[in-house]
Parts: sequence; structure tokens; C-alpha cells
Amino acid sequence: MQFRIKQHPDAGDFSMDWFDNIYGNLNYENKTVLDIGADWGRTADHFLQKGAKRVIAVEGGKEWYKLLERNAELIDGITPIFLWLKNPSDISNLIKVYNPDIVKIATRGWSDCENWLLEIPSDIITSVPQYILPTSQAHDQKRNIVNLIKMFESLNYDVNIQMHHVPVITAVSRITEK
Repeated sequence: MQFRIKQHPDAGDFSMDWFDNIYGNLNYENKTVLDIGADWGRTADHFLQKGAKRVIAVEGGKEWYKLLERNAELIDGITPIFLWLKNPSDISNLIKVYNPDIVKIATRGWSDCENWLLEIPSDIITSVPQYILPTSQAHDQKRNIVNLIKMFESLNYDVNIQMHHVPVITAVSRITEK
């Protein structure tokens, strides 16, 4: 598979195989994905090529969002949203409005988003069947990773951590109805 989107000049050397390694362990078929930290649409394109029916692509960087908007015009299924997340209620509101099957969070301000997940009410967290969260390896984030795992497990999710260039947490609800 190849990216179908216009790449940012600073895209680096990321291939679809690289994205498969990070995000490939979930089934995206006919799912709505809330893609927080969508950059210019690489992950949205990946999720759609893996069968997602819709990707709500949230990006707060102005330059990246402009390219995301252009890419969304080229590829059906991407809904771009310009939003710099400021607090846990921003994530809660996105979940309530778009009712996603999968939430992916990978932002440059990851530690804030990671902490904010821990502050979101459990009924909102459990309304999403699956999460995929590339995390930071920073020493101060290890405690938050442990707390995320405990939170998801206490809410009846199966949790898996895979090591890539960063640890990736996948949480899948044991309750299959949405």
C-alpha cells in the first residue's frame, strides 16, 4: 500500500509498513476512528486503507491542518477538525459528538493528552470500544503509562503493550456491544 495523500515536506521516511507496525493490530473494517494528532492525514489515510468507514482527523498545528484539509478533499472519509486540545473536556466532547469505535491519540503534547485520559469520566471512556496510544518513553511518563493500563483494565479492557520506536498501548473492551 502507498499513501494517497500529499506529503508534508518534513514527512521523514515513514512508510505504510511503519504505520502497520504501530497501528496494524486493530480491525478498522467499517469503523469510525477518532484520530487525535492527525498531522496532515497519514494515519487517516492508513486507517481508511485498512477499511475504516470514516476518520475524524483532529489537528491543532496550523500548517499541518492546512495540508490535512487539502488531503481530505482528495480522499473520501476524512473529516478534518482544527483543534488544539486544551483540557480533558476537549477529548470528552469529541468522543460524545463523534461516537467513535476507535480512538487514536498521538500528539506532540502527548503527556497532556495521556494525563487527560485519566481524568475523563469512565462512562465516556467506556463508550469507545478500542484505543491505540503510542506513548512517550520519557521517564516521567512511565507512571502515566502504568496508570493508563490500570484504568483500562479496571474498565474491563484487554490491554496490550508493544515496543516499537515508542511503547504502543492498545486497549480493547471485553464488552463487544456499542
